[in-house]
Amino acid sequence: MHGELWVQSKYNEGASFYFTIKLARQMIPFIGFPQKQAVFTGRKVLAIGHFECLKEKLQDLTLSATIIPSIQEAEGIANSNDSPVIDALIVDTMTTVYQIRKLSQLLYTPIVVIASPDAPLETLNMKKCLDLGVMSYFNTSADVMDLAHALLSALELHARVPNDLVPSRPLKILLAEDNVVNQKIAIRILEKFGHKVHIAEVKTIIIVVIILLSFFFFHGWNYLCFI
Repeated sequence: MHGELWVQSKYNEGASFYFTIKLARQMIPFIGFPQKQAVFTGRKVLAIGHFECLKEKLQDLTLSATIIPSIQEAEGIANSNDSPVIDALIVDTMTTVYQIRKLSQLLYTPIVVIASPDAPLETLNMKKCLDLGVMSYFNTSADVMDLAHALLSALELHARVPNDLVPSRPLKILLAEDNVVNQKIAIRILEKFGHKVHIAEVKTIIIVVIILLSFFFFHGWNYLCFI
């Protein structure tokens, strides 16, 4: 692919592999995209940095965007009592990403990094990006379709889109999950739809499993699925 491949090794530390490739710019097809974007109309996007150039593009995507210059203002918004649920974040550097993840209210909100064309290139660790919830990384010279597709992946990840199958009345839900991180994600999503969530204790989970297994064997079912 007309690039270069090399490796650097350090004694007692391991080896690092590097490569470069040349890619042609591909135009993203517009067909079918308006229908995908329509379900996210009005979703709230918080942009932290000098993103005035993106304001018009975000409006074209029918998103409710708030642009602020600093992480301090983001902290103030997140800590306010009447703070809205933020569906996606836009930042300009990985440094800001690390700062955001220190804020408990924005701990699980998907992030899109949009760097300035004049900013120095950052070395990205893909594993860390995935762990930090960074969905896309590109520069501000991208067109509205690039921005749309980058934000679409973040919006789809944050929470499932409401549809006709979602009950119109709030439910009382007993959540049987022992992983703390999964608990927080599930509670945030369920409460967003107006449901009341109670975390089951370990002994409660065991009792629920026993009841389900008893019901399962009594009725002679062939399959039982736990989620």
